[in-house]
Amino acid sequence: QLLLPRVTTLDQQSVSNIIWVLATAAKQRGSEVPGTQELFDALLECMLDLRVRVDSEGAAMVIWAFYSVGRFNDAWTLYVRTLSDGRHPEHGKTGFTKKHAVDGRQRYYQTLLMETERRGDVAKQVFLWKQMAADFYARSLRAACLNCAVMAMMNVGDTEGAKDILRQLVRTRLGTGVSES
Repeated sequence: QLLLPRVTTLDQQSVSNIIWVLATAAKQRGSEVPGTQELFDALLECMLDLRVRVDSEGAAMVIWAFYSVGRFNDAWTLYVRTLSDGRHPEHGKTGFTKKHAVDGRQRYYQTLLMETERRGDVAKQVFLWKQMAADFYARSLRAACLNCAVMAMMNVGDTEGAKDILRQLVRTRLGTGVSES
């Protein structure tokens, strides 16, 4: 209750830390701290309308937190907003920490992939695999991600979707022995 009127004054680190702490407390207690939902709603609104711009580490913390308290759709919405805003691990960092920024994207990809697989949401799985492929510089990693997207499509019988991704692999010269089999 004390923080709710001050939500708009919080910086990115405070926002991600508060959400993470409340989600962690809920997991350990087995129930949420009173007022958590209202605070989460207000903080999410600040992040989505860019009054607070969390960096990729903060986004990873918030995405995990929302996912862990059963707010997957909020986690997904923040993920998509983070992508559209062009966040990079270095954004918001200065000096020494900028050169040693941790890329939080691997953390939220992991969380989101596990949940989309559990839900059987192949469209979101493929979207994540394609985003991961776009993030990597190494051709082998890009190919691996796209091959995973192909396998996800094949697992649900979407051969046309799989063929589209295979055509993308060929067009971009990322085909491997796996894609050819």
